Amino acid sequence: MDRPGFTASLVAGGVAGVSVDLILFPLDTIKTRLQSPQGFYKAGGFYGVYAGVPSTAIGSFPNAAAFFVTYEYVKWILNTDASSYLMPVTHMLAASAGEVVACLIRVPSEVVKQRAQVSASSGTFHIFSNILCQEGIQGLYRGYKSTVLREIPFSLVQFPLWESLKALWSWRQGHVVDCWQSAVCGAFAGGFAAAVTTPLDVAKTRIMLAKAGSSTASGNILSALHAVWRTQGLSGLFAGMAPPFKKGPCCEKSFPSSEQLSSHLNNGKSSPARVTTWRTCLPRCRVAGVTSSARLPELREKMMSTAVL
Repeated sequence: MDRPGFTASLVAGGVAGVSVDLILFPLDTIKTRLQSPQGFYKAGGFYGVYAGVPSTAIGSFPNAAAFFVTYEYVKWILNTDASSYLMPVTHMLAASAGEVVACLIRVPSEVVKQRAQVSASSGTFHIFSNILCQEGIQGLYRGYKSTVLREIPFSLVQFPLWESLKALWSWRQGHVVDCWQSAVCGAFAGGFAAAVTTPLDVAKTRIMLAKAGSSTASGNILSALHAVWRTQGLSGLFAGMAPPFKKGPCCEKSFPSSEQLSSHLNNGKSSPARVTTWRTCLPRCRVAGVTSSARLPELREKMMSTAVL
């Protein structure tokens, strides 16, 4: 496999990330307020749903770019022709590595953004200054462990599911999926992953919003989850589950956008890290139990005529 273009992955991932974060920001605000300890309406309700958007605007591009670059490069490093059956594992490892790197940028932005979302009357810069004065740099990284422990399971579900759905769809129609089909696969994968990891997201939010010095602010995820369970029960653990399904349309926009931009930035050629050929698609379809031996020669001919080798 050829080495993926660094600049293409960086720009494509960054632009896609900024676009979806800003478009869907109101849904993220509603989710944060639903998960906040003071309750939805006391946290601001439907008022000021763009509170904290400067933090997202600043951090979104480097965050998304760092993730996509790391994701593409780890896939490139781990990929070999003989490891087709291990492609889901490759995607999991690449996504996990991408999240660990991206969280170094994402967490400070997320801390400022979430506190602004539940305190709409306070400006983003004011909140940022208060965190530095009262807690220092460490305060900006409060919740780093909980964010990583939330994002990695999310990616372990999302990215292999996305890649598998694309491979299955490619097999069904006899050629590599189009952009809109990749979008549909990304929407389903992102929405499903967001739903099953909602309790971890609730714990992350509580840790980031907790008062300095409190037991929750220490960053213990199990302690935060137990506190939510004790006061609000199961409904509290899954608070904001509907808004997180915004990650469905978020993935629908960001994944194909990243692929399209990468293609344009690579002089119209498909990004090597995104190319799906019959050699990698068919083994994954066999693992999923969807291949029909009678159709393999036909599929091979069709995919060889459309895939970029």
